[in-house]
Amino acid sequence: MAKGNTQKAHPDDILIAISHYLPQERRCFRYGADELNTFLYEQKQQHPQLMSSLSFNTNGMFPSCEDVYQAVSNLFASGLIVVASHKPYDYHFSPETEGSFDKFVSKRLSEQQLSELEEIAREFNKKIAIDSSLQFN
Repeated sequence: MAKGNTQKAHPDDILIAISHYLPQERRCFRYGADELNTFLYEQKQQHPQLMSSLSFNTNGMFPSCEDVYQAVSNLFASGLIVVASHKPYDYHFSPETEGSFDKFVSKRLSEQQLSELEEIAREFNKKIAIDSSLQFN
């Protein structure tokens, strides 16, 4: 595990770490750009140093961040996020996120950063995550 790295948390790493810290049955979320962006914007207010890689535009109807869109796209393209259903768009973190967390994210980020991401994942679980049993409904 990471010791004392001070590297910025890349947006992809943030999402992979959130997945890692979610309960297995809650690794699914309904992808509404407004909900995910608003959630991450709120978390940036509470964890500004950790989330410094995310730049939000707050001039629209909800905070938006191109880095968030790109991170979701990257994880989708690499198979780390899969679409469970199209109406609405239910996204599921695939089991391969664990390998990415273990091989890369846990080594790039410090213990403090990982601790903050675990806290963020608890909030994600309350506000954004849905039961994977609902993913095909």
